Amino acid sequence: MNTQGAGAQGGDGAETDFYGRLTHYVRENVSPEFDPANDRLIEVLDSVGLLQLIMHIEQEFQVFLDPDSLSLEVFLNLESLSAALQEYTTTR
Repeated sequence: MNTQGAGAQGGDGAETDFYGRLTHYVRENVSPEFDPANDRLIEVLDSVGLLQLIMHIEQEFQVFLDPDSLSLEVFLNLESLSAALQEYTTTR
């Protein structure tokens, strides 16, 4: 599944580009050299970084992530995280 363009329709009708916006966040806040095509997200984030990412997702995309529904596999890379957010926002 190609999630690079994964997005959801926001309340204003604009498409939310999870992959692009998350890539920007990681490069700005974690590692400027982060390559989403080759780097594993869980290898560049420590536990605090993971919590900060979750808080950013909740604020940026206006979703509440249920910790019981999240698994470590979701945070393997930006493709898996983007796909999970796409699914999460379309089922909520």
